[in-house]
Amino acid sequence: MSILSLKSVSKSFGALKVTDDVTFDVPEGQALGIIGPNGAGKSTLFNLITGNLMADAGRIEFDGGDVTRVPAMKRVAAGVGRSFQIPQPFEKLTVFENLLVAATHGRAASEA
Repeated sequence: MSILSLKSVSKSFGALKVTDDVTFDVPEGQALGIIGPNGAGKSTLFNLITGNLMADAGRIEFDGGDVTRVPAMKRVAAGVGRSFQIPQPFEKLTVFENLLVAATHGRAASEA
């Protein structure tokens, strides 16, 4: 079973097509890297997956459910998250505690 699936996902800004018919599956327990030059659409792709942008076409599934039109905050609660290139940790917390905040916030999970 795939934890994340994109099926023919597309996004345009005016006449500029940023993602065009993107399709891939990420099986549970597997990692996938997205690489490409500046302007290739990597950030747009992550924004589509996280719900910060809505796709013009296609379908995005997470953990077996369709999240294509689900708002970002509901995707966070389902376990979809991202990090940005400029980290902003809680300075008074340890590295473990910072990771614990990120890991437990979205799903309201416990430390265990």
